[in-house]
Order: sequence, then structure tokens, then C-alpha cells
Amino acid sequence: MTTYDHAHKRSMFLSPTHRNLLAAVVDRIIPPGGGLPGASEAGVAEHVEGIAGVSPQSRALLTNELKAIEAKSGRTHSKAFAALSDGKKTEVLKQVESEHTEFFVALVREAYSGYYSRAEVLRAKGLPLVAPQPEGYKIEPFDAGLLEGVRTRGKAYRDA
Repeated sequence: MTTYDHAHKRSMFLSPTHRNLLAAVVDRIIPPGGGLPGASEAGVAEHVEGIAGVSPQSRALLTNELKAIEAKSGRTHSKAFAALSDGKKTEVLKQVESEHTEFFVALVREAYSGYYSRAEVLRAKGLPLVAPQPEGYKIEPFDAGLLEGVRTRGKAYRDA
């Protein structure tokens, strides 16, 4: 297990009910299909929980937003979110998204970040399993001549 995995394990804080709800939510953001796993199968719910677990504010935000999703589902359809059809889940998420835009922007960003960092997803898409740097991509040698304008300008600073 990597240091990253250990850090995520330590920051897990959701109840089993909220963890299952988060898995259902991320599966609507990135559903399975085309030979690719859905978000929950790829561990995205755990990724999102781990990221949110780094601060009390983000923990509270995620927990409160999951409660809002469940409440909207109950008010709109008289059912738990997980019991809804995929279409109804999407409907509920769109409603909550319109009321909590900043949360959804962050949730979608972290869902995709977690999803496309998974080896099984990269393999399924035929992408290389290499680190982006230092050994992943070739970097052109640095051209020190690019700094000539800065050097000829001389020292520039401002007194306080």
C-alpha cells in the first residue's frame, strides 16, 4: 500500500450509508459502459472521501451535500436516492446541482481526477501507465538564451 493510500485510509469519515450514497452519485457522473468501469467500481467514491477528509470544513461540506441529495430524493420521489432509476437519479442530481453549484463543480472535478488516475481505467482506454514526470514524457532541453532579456535588464527591485 502506498503512502497516498494510507493517507486516504486515515481520512475516511463517512458512515456506510453515506459512503453507499456517494458511490451511487459518482456512478451517475461516470457510469459504466464501453468496456470501462463505473466510477464506484474504479474507487472514485473512496477517492472523493479521501480528498474531502483532509479538513473539517470539506468533511462537513461533503456530508451536508450528501444529506441534501438524500433529502431532495425523498421530497421529490418519496424514495432513497439509491432506490431510484438512473433517470430519476440524474433528475435529483440536476436539481441539487442547481442549488449547490460550487459543490458539484468540485465533486465532478474530483470524480474525474480520481477516475482517470486509476490504472484499470487507463489500461481500458489504451493509455500508457507511466508517470507524467520525470520519466513519462520527454522534455526538451532548456534554452538558457530565453533568459537573455532578463539578464540585460539588470537588477530590478523596489524599496519598501
